[in-house]
Formats: sequence, structure tokens, C-alpha cells
Amino acid sequence: MMLVVEDAMTMPRRRSGVRRALTVVLPLVLIVALSACVGIPRSGSVQDGGTVEGEGGDVDVNFIAPGPTEGATQEQILRGFIDAAASPQNNYEIAREFLAPDDRSQWDPDAGVTIDQGGRAFTAVADSVQLTVNPVAAVDDRGEYRESANSSPLSWNYTFVQVRGEWRIAEAPPGIVLESSTFTDVFAAYSLSFFDPSYSRLVPDQRWFPSRASTATRIVGALLDGPAEWLKGAVATAFPEGTALTSDAVPVEAGTARVDLTKPALQADAVTLQRMQLQLSSSLVQLSGSIGGVAAVSNVAITVVGNSTQTVSTLTMAAPRVDSRALIQRGDQFGFASGDEIEGVPGISAAVVAASADAAVLSADHGQVAVRSAAGVTVIQSDGDARVVDARPGLLPPTMDPFGFTWTVPSAAPTALLAHDAAGGSVQVATSWTGAASISSIQISREGTRLVALLRDGAQSRLVAAAIIRGDRNAPTRLGDPVELRVMSQEADTVTWIDDITVAVLLDDAAAVTIVTQQIGGRSAPVTPLADVVNLVGGNGLTQLRAITADGKLLLPRGASWQEAGDEVRFIATQLGSPD
Repeated sequence: MMLVVEDAMTMPRRRSGVRRALTVVLPLVLIVALSACVGIPRSGSVQDGGTVEGEGGDVDVNFIAPGPTEGATQEQILRGFIDAAASPQNNYEIAREFLAPDDRSQWDPDAGVTIDQGGRAFTAVADSVQLTVNPVAAVDDRGEYRESANSSPLSWNYTFVQVRGEWRIAEAPPGIVLESSTFTDVFAAYSLSFFDPSYSRLVPDQRWFPSRASTATRIVGALLDGPAEWLKGAVATAFPEGTALTSDAVPVEAGTARVDLTKPALQADAVTLQRMQLQLSSSLVQLSGSIGGVAAVSNVAITVVGNSTQTVSTLTMAAPRVDSRALIQRGDQFGFASGDEIEGVPGISAAVVAASADAAVLSADHGQVAVRSAAGVTVIQSDGDARVVDARPGLLPPTMDPFGFTWTVPSAAPTALLAHDAAGGSVQVATSWTGAASISSIQISREGTRLVALLRDGAQSRLVAAAIIRGDRNAPTRLGDPVELRVMSQEADTVTWIDDITVAVLLDDAAAVTIVTQQIGGRSAPVTPLADVVNLVGGNGLTQLRAITADGKLLLPRGASWQEAGDEVRFIATQLGSPD
């Protein structure tokens, strides 16, 4: 059976883990390979080769580490082995040269990555050398990234043997160690694509893999292996149970990735084949062919046990996007801000103003809004129907999912999470977080499978993500086990989605108000700090983040600063999407 993509999908290629550099600083143990080079010698001194011109001045960075040197000490061999992890090409061929022959085929570099900030310690211990690092993050054997909650040191012992008079490592622990500054040059982030329970939206599951010729194989293997543990039960896959690759290879020829699947894939009907193709295409077209022998992918051809039988049309599915204009209340007007004008939401705006709301979330079809006011949380329909769904005191601003449920929780009762349907019924959603004294903010992703929350326990704030497990008619029943994304000493006030894999967090301490972005399954990064900001709402990416100050000023990011885009704003509302 063969699935041929008739028209190449046009999708954004998310390569957040790959950096392009105008200037490259060469560590003593590494040299840099440019994609235009035919070959690079691995011996001899480093010399000035002049300026290399590339498109737009960009240069692709590919580290080539030197192999063992004659007469090297045990510590030098270990240092060389650790540094050679920055060269994943040919299945870490250079790193394996530091190992004794019997261990070269046994060592598993794909077992995981420990990411540190430098400051490594090498200590001689009897007949071995101990390596100690201070980890900041880790990637497991499935490519799942986690930042470390603490930086307690980790240590490994390496023993050595003599091979033809030269020291070699007798046995290496599985996995590799990389400095944080090197990690994003060697590894790239790829979003594996799964479906929400209704098969109407894609859900990204971000993983990190080294850039090398086998990257396409790693991506497909991980996709067939299923979602990350924390997402299981909340997302779906089109691949029949037991489907695998017939061989450990996904060749890419002239931009087409050829995926040969085992017999269970014969169960797939035409619709399932379309969905399988969409999962593969949206996961593989991120390969841009920039470094490490990675081939660019624009099409996917599926066969089953080498047989091709039919062609199906391409299925496309776009991620939810919101209106690029801020949705605000100013004075007695609620709607989309365009300069000094406010464009109202039909059937919604007047009711929001009449409710004296101080927070709101608007559904993707603009047919329903949930607002918080002194009365509690009220759900307002565009046909004029309005009902208070939760009157408990101390409620957080509500959040909403695309299946029509409005979610509420009091700040002082983190486990008292309720979901309210359009008919006015309510269900308690079992939570999985423990040890939280209070909760500061919650928000559901726009495709409705993931919830992020800011929990407070003593002096610490915790950002967690949890999968939403649903039952009949997509009614939520419980949250899956939470993933700890970030622990902060400052008080965290607000979390908001800014795209399908990234949230922004508003932090407040005595010194200043700061903003941090956090990828779900990826890295965190600071945003230009602001003064006197009290709330934050996401748009379509970081450039459409919106902030409001205590005195009602609306701020939008402009380059490395923030620009005032309006004043006398009562609040900014959250959007789930746009009907256009």
C-alpha cells in the first residue's frame, strides 16, 4: 500500500533548536564544518581561512571533534570523548574512537543527554576518572526535554584499558553530556504531530534529536512509538496498534521520505491513511536539510511491507490562530482594538460590558464568552442567553476549551476544578497535582488537550502542564499526571499560550515585573522586562503578546522594547481562535 502526497504540504518548519551564526568561536577541541565544504581534515593546526560568505551572511555550524591523540592521559581521553559528543555524524563515529574496541558497539549515545553549564570536574579515583557536572536539563531516550528542578551535581566513573599502548575507555555509561551553549547547535526541536480526540486538530509533542542523516528515522520511530507519557489518554494517533518500520531506516530521496510500515498498517482505510500521511508530513517537513547530513523533506510516500496499492488526496489541518488585534474592554466598549476604534463582537460585546466583567475568554467561533465579575463566572451566548455557572468566591479568570466547556477554580482551592457545559451542567475534574497551597492562573491550549497552571507552595511558584482526559461527548473527567516545567522563586501571576508549544509567564518580585517564555517540552527564555504590568495575554506568537499596566495602558512588543497601543483599558480578553 502506498500513500503518495500529490501536492507538497506547505507548513512552517520549526527548527528552534538549530542556530545559524554569523560569527563562530572555535573551541580548542572542535572545528567547524560548513555545508559547502567538500571535506575537512581532522589533523593539523587550526588556521585562519578568511571570511565565508553564505546566503544572507548565515553559516550552518557543524562540529567535527578531533579523535584521540598519541600518548593522551586517561583524563585527556575522557575529555576528548565528552567533547566528541558534539559530533553525532555517522552514529558518533569520532566519540567511539575513544572507546575500547569491545565497547564501541555496546555504547548507546541515544540513551539520553545531560545538559550542563560547564564547570565540569575530572577527578582521578583509583583506576578510573570521575566526571562531575551540574545539570540544567536532560533529554531522555525518547527525545523528551526537561529542565532540572535543581542543579545537584551528577557523577559518573569511567574505567580504562590499554589498547596497543594507548588508554581507551573500557566502559562508558549510556548517553552523552553536552554544554548548554553547544546543545542547540547539535540538537534540534521537532514537533511530532498527534490528534485531539475528535481528529479535528493537531497536537504537537515536542522532541529533541541530534542533527544527522538518521534524524528522519528517529522522528518516524518516535511518532510510531506514540505520544509522550504525560500526553497518553489525551491525544490520538491514526496508526493502527503495532505499526512499526519494517527496517530501521527512512530514506529521503529528492525531498521524498519513504516510510515502509509493517503489516498492521494494512488495517487502515482511506481516511486513516490520510491521517497517517498528515501526521508523518507535519512531523517530517520540519527537516530543512541545513546541517549534519539531514535531508530536507517535502513529501512522504508510505508503503506497507514494500507494497504500494493506492493514492489518496492530501489532508490539511491548520493550527488555531486568533485575531491579531487585541480583544479589550475600554470604557463602555468591548471588542477588537484597531487604533482608537473598537470593533464589537456581535451578540457578545454589550452583554460583557453589562456584566461589569474584569476578565473574559472568547470561543473560537465568537459564539460564546465566559466572564468573571463580582457575581462569579458567567457564560454568555451570542443569542443573548447568559447564566452564572460558578458563584464561588475567589475565582480565577476562567478558561475555555473548543468543546464548549468553561473551566473555573478558586485561587485558594487548587483541586476544586470544575468544567461547565453549554447547557449549564457542571462536572468536577480530578486534578493530579499535589502539595499546592494555592493556584494563580490556568489556561487550556487552543486545541483543548493540554492545561497549564501556576501553582503556589510557600515561597515557590511552579509552572506545570497536564493532559486533559475526556469521556463521552468529549466531557473532561480528569487531568493526567502533571509535567513540572519550571520552578520559580518569584511569585508568578499569569500564564498564557502564545503558540501551540509555548506559554508566557508573568513574574512579579520586589525588584521588577519580568516575563519568561517556556516551551512545552523545551527551553525557557526571558522577555524584555516591563514596569507595572498586571496581566498578560497571548496572540499568534511572541510578537503578538499583549500586556496591560495597572493604570490601563495596553502594551505590545516592538523589537527589543514595548510600545503603548492604547490606554484606559479595563482588561484584555483571551481568544481561543478566529472564525475566519
